[in-house]
Amino acid sequence: MYANEGQGRAWHALDTLNKLWWNRGSTTNCWASSQQDGHCTPITVQWYPGSTDGTYWSPNEDKIHLADNDPDAEHTVVHESGHALMGKLYKGWWPNVSNCSPHYVSRTSSTSCGWTEGFANAVAFHTFNDTTYYWGNGSSQNLANDRSTTGIDPGDACEARVATALVDLWSQVDGGWAKSNTMMTKTQQSSFREYFVNDRPDYGLDSGTKARNILYNHTIQY
Repeated sequence: MYANEGQGRAWHALDTLNKLWWNRGSTTNCWASSQQDGHCTPITVQWYPGSTDGTYWSPNEDKIHLADNDPDAEHTVVHESGHALMGKLYKGWWPNVSNCSPHYVSRTSSTSCGWTEGFANAVAFHTFNDTTYYWGNGSSQNLANDRSTTGIDPGDACEARVATALVDLWSQVDGGWAKSNTMMTKTQQSSFREYFVNDRPDYGLDSGTKARNILYNHTIQY
């Protein structure tokens, strides 16, 4: 079976969401373990040929809006789905995010923007096991970084730094992202600092020397 030209990108978006579904880390048949009461809510995507309504996730609607060529970039689809996943982990709560429109993946914005956008980037990187972000227009940027990296702003107000620090914490300290996601169903964060300093120790996730060295390598120091 083949999708016609008008449907191809819609099916591509669906196929991409399936990759996140199998990677979601939930032990239930929902997107998040916080939905164990059986009231699973879907990740909803709005797309149509020629759409100029995108690219964003609306917390008020709990809906992803994709522009015409966005489904061509799987990282973009999963990034926006990462926002939706965070909303589900937080059971509908959303941080008060400032200085985030516009935002740039390698530039300083705010700690709240760095956290929400960094988490969404980390979801994409975790799903595809890489650190390169791809856009629908075909452009891309490798966001792998350490303290010597130039061209990426330092600190936790930069989403690229937060994203790569998160991915390294999940892979090198936490044994995956399931425990972190479960923690986020029980407490809420408005910044990466809250996530790391306040909440990880309270929920049995390491924030000791190895974890802090990971952050330091990505220019984040608490």
